[in-house]
Amino acid sequence: MTDTNSTLNEGAQASDAQDRGYRPALIRGAWMLLMLALFYAAQMIMIIAAILQFGWLLFAKEENERIAEFGDKLANWMAIAARYLTVAGDAKPFPWTDWK
Repeated sequence: MTDTNSTLNEGAQASDAQDRGYRPALIRGAWMLLMLALFYAAQMIMIIAAILQFGWLLFAKEENERIAEFGDKLANWMAIAARYLTVAGDAKPFPWTDWK
């Protein structure tokens, strides 16, 4: 009888271990879905910034340093987000880290 009970207990422990393995993956998946939505929004913002910078160049005949600096920071944010999305890194971008 003890062999049957020990086998059942081992099976239950293996099942618990598998459940614990799925939970972090599901949590990461939820973060990835949020990050994908934010990444899409960042792409739209980058397009708007590029159009504004082009207009500034066209009419003012010089670059707008604020738009250029914002574009650099947004590109860095997108790089961090891409690394998180492809599981190349665990660091989440702003607002979970500093805006660089």
